[in-house]
Amino acid sequence: MFAAKAEAEREFIHERTPIVLATAAANGGRRNAHEPVTSIIRHLGVGRSTPHRSLVTYDEAIAAQGN
Repeated sequence: MFAAKAEAEREFIHERTPIVLATAAANGGRRNAHEPVTSIIRHLGVGRSTPHRSLVTYDEAIAAQGN
């Protein structure tokens, strides 16, 4: 049961990441540098590793476009 929930959460994050990145790019692509990352992840309700995974995914997508 926990594995199914974890799988669903991973799918949700995977689907949400491109939407979040596109929205951020449309809004200037930068967060307020004075806002701590912990407050952002608390607001989004995600774990601390989620932003890192999202950035890695974004970097890989950018690298793939360049090839």
